Amino acid sequence: ACRSDAPPMESAPSAQDALRDFTQLSLGPPPTPRSIVAWDATRLALAAIDLAASDGPLSRYSVAEALRRVRYDGLLGAIAFDDQQRWATAPIWEWDPRAAP
Repeated sequence: ACRSDAPPMESAPSAQDALRDFTQLSLGPPPTPRSIVAWDATRLALAAIDLAASDGPLSRYSVAEALRRVRYDGLLGAIAFDDQQRWATAPIWEWDPRAAP
């Protein structure tokens, strides 16, 4: 079995909706499961920047601190970091690559 931090695109309808225009915007290949992770990582970083900016002047330190506190409901589920700065509830998908799509 294979494990991944992102689901196959066909099993993630919310990701398909969010990434519908990905190919047109990127002028490249269609989105992949890693695109889902990239989407959530980007949106999480932007949320941390917004939170840091609401607290005062922006700096690398203020954004890093905000990232520890931000909560984001992404395509992969709720994202928040624990005391050890890990996404403790990160989903893992498992599938058999020999199975028909």
